Amino acid sequence: MVRVRRLDDREPATVAVCPACWNIRGRREVLLARLAKMKLEVVHREDHLAGRYFAGKLHAPGCPWSSLSSDPRHRQDEVWQRFAAALRSRRG
Repeated sequence: MVRVRRLDDREPATVAVCPACWNIRGRREVLLARLAKMKLEVVHREDHLAGRYFAGKLHAPGCPWSSLSSDPRHRQDEVWQRFAAALRSRRG
């Protein structure tokens, strides 16, 4: 669960995200972009892209990204850079 607020009226809300996906920098970047599309922003500083990442987070049951390692020390930057580039190319 991530605490967010609506950009329009600053009303607080909570969104459910997979804890392990939130712990992967590339996935967090994508999830933050989705939140921005929904006109939501995270409340806590630790939930921003440059925030804290924790070892040992497990994927939620049924998470389509469960094959990815959630350990922040595991280097998957290249994969996520390709993924982000593919998403950008689909937009433009």
